[in-house]
Amino acid sequence: MNFLIVKQVSILSFIFGLILGFITLLPVLNLIAFLFAMFVIGGAMVIFLKKFNLIGLINIREGAVVGAIAGFASFLGLCVLYLPVSSLIGLIFSKYTGDFFSMFFTSFGAFVIGLFMIFFSALMSALLNSFSGLFAVWLYEFITGVKKADNENIDFQIK
Repeated sequence: MNFLIVKQVSILSFIFGLILGFITLLPVLNLIAFLFAMFVIGGAMVIFLKKFNLIGLINIREGAVVGAIAGFASFLGLCVLYLPVSSLIGLIFSKYTGDFFSMFFTSFGAFVIGLFMIFFSALMSALLNSFSGLFAVWLYEFITGVKKADNENIDFQIK
């Protein structure tokens, strides 16, 4: 897999994660946005890259890698925006009511534990989104009938 593709996927996924983090702040859509970031963003990223010709022909294994990178980066983007903003909103508009994420900013040890929780949740998102990316590539191969051989290396074309 090409480093340029990995870089594109991680940056685009982080940006989509920031957008999903903003949507997660809305009380009506928070569960839908969180589940989208946790399960679907890998397949959506493969479809997005294929639609705009940012990625060439890939096999199922590379689709799983793209999905995993997209899942990890998008969940980190979601957490970077959602956790501090929701904690600040909780501290500003209500007295301390035992908000789960607000307690991570009370001490250094709690902050480190919060970082570990974010990291391992991002790893879980990467695992789930790798299956989503794998399924998107498999569905693309099934619909079009075009399959990349294992020894081919045509990730992208320079124009």
